[in-house]
Amino acid sequence: MPAKANVKPSRGSLEDKPFPILLCELYRGRSSGTVVLRRDETVKEIYFEKGHVKFATSNDPDERFGQILCRTGKLTIGQLEYALESAKKQEGRLGKVLVEAGFLKPPDLFQALREQIKEIVVGAFPWASGTFEVTKGNPRAGEAVKLSMDVGELIRQGMRRISDPMLLMRGIGSMDTVLTMRRDAMTAVKEFRPGSKEQRILQMAKGGVRLRDMCNTLPYPAVETCQLVYGLLVFGVLEKKETL
Repeated sequence: MPAKANVKPSRGSLEDKPFPILLCELYRGRSSGTVVLRRDETVKEIYFEKGHVKFATSNDPDERFGQILCRTGKLTIGQLEYALESAKKQEGRLGKVLVEAGFLKPPDLFQALREQIKEIVVGAFPWASGTFEVTKGNPRAGEAVKLSMDVGELIRQGMRRISDPMLLMRGIGSMDTVLTMRRDAMTAVKEFRPGSKEQRILQMAKGGVRLRDMCNTLPYPAVETCQLVYGLLVFGVLEKKETL
């Protein structure tokens, strides 16, 4: 993999470059910077260092830190309301207030932050429209809290969020697309760590196989097979071939 590099500023449409592809480009380039995603009123900011997601923010109410804690059963609505009011009075961070109040232990806070970042990132995978802007620098680079997310796992979980067959085909091509293993796939395979279902796909793709035949052969729903294939394509394990 290349050494650390400041990301090249760019912007564009998620219709032309879907977010999963952008995410993997930044990872493979070991880029550092910030990605801003916009769709309607929703804005997400994702911060990278050496290609790894370190932090993320979102103005989507469902992706707020407190909402995720309540949704996962780590916090009650009453505790959240108390903590939000206390944080507002103290002009402090919600996480610090939650720990000081005894509602969360530091390890639980850390895990909740990881869950929030994951939700923000994988929540952008089904975006069929919107814009992205990649900028140099990371406004949170000096902060104490930095997390390093497994990009392969983000890709895997994010693909599960794409249920629209048209969006999957935008990334794969068509049911007649011929899939094969990349000649230089070994590094990507080690980093992606394919599961048992993905390994079956890779076994079929060694000699080249049409997506249609793969879907007809494997005992998984066609949408799930396409999700797995799209992830392997994006991460650089599989590639498209003109003919068998």
